[in-house]
Amino acid sequence: MDHKKSEDVMKIAEDVMKLAEDHKAALAKILQLEKQIDQKQQLELEIEQLKGTLSAIKHLVEEDDLDHPERVGGLKRKHEDEMEYLENLNEVLFNKERESNNELQAARKELIKGLLGIDGFVSGGTTIGIKRMGDLDEKPFRVACKKRYSADEADTKAAVLCSGWQEEIKQPSWQPYKTVDVDGVKREVIDQNDVKLRNLRIELGVDVYNVVTNALMEINEYNPSGRIVVPELWNFKHGRKAAMAEVIKYVFRQWKSDKDMTRAVI
Repeated sequence: MDHKKSEDVMKIAEDVMKLAEDHKAALAKILQLEKQIDQKQQLELEIEQLKGTLSAIKHLVEEDDLDHPERVGGLKRKHEDEMEYLENLNEVLFNKERESNNELQAARKELIKGLLGIDGFVSGGTTIGIKRMGDLDEKPFRVACKKRYSADEADTKAAVLCSGWQEEIKQPSWQPYKTVDVDGVKREVIDQNDVKLRNLRIELGVDVYNVVTNALMEINEYNPSGRIVVPELWNFKHGRKAAMAEVIKYVFRQWKSDKDMTRAVI
């Protein structure tokens, strides 16, 4: 890592430390989020059970199946009080969950903004970094063009084709998706019968087709209305969205490694 990048990594590490401090309360809530979700699910189950009990009690009262209706009334009030308490607690947990998620998203945006300032952290230069969701990788275009054009023309043709398809992806009028039912859930997937995509696959091959359809799915997930590229914290090694904790850990590790190397040189 050169001196300029060393300074950049040290700066972003400092920024991340400050960010972590600024969002300490929010991050602490996020660590408890899974427990809150479990509690919320358990409460919802208990509420449903109580509703069943209340329904049974009402049935007994209506049918006069008990000799002491006053006891039924007391039991009914007790269960109603318990259900009201659980529903209120459920609402509190829901609000905390929503608040924590909002604060986490704000922290992610700040971290993304900081890492975007360092070239090495964008689009696969590091194990953990920033992936531009919906951005086309030019490499498959170059490989395809080298099979069809001379060495002098291939790179230029690839750049033009990649840029052209990037513009196609941005067009709101092009909607190469279809809705399918997956285990009872409606989901949007690529329509393999889309004319543009079929022609692309025939002309430039499966690899180019795959990179374009992947970008289309990313755009549809991250910005379906604006159809513009969106930066995301990404684990390039595992090909998935990166958690805040692993991003911060990775940046600190890079910063420490570079700091140790600088000391060794000195």
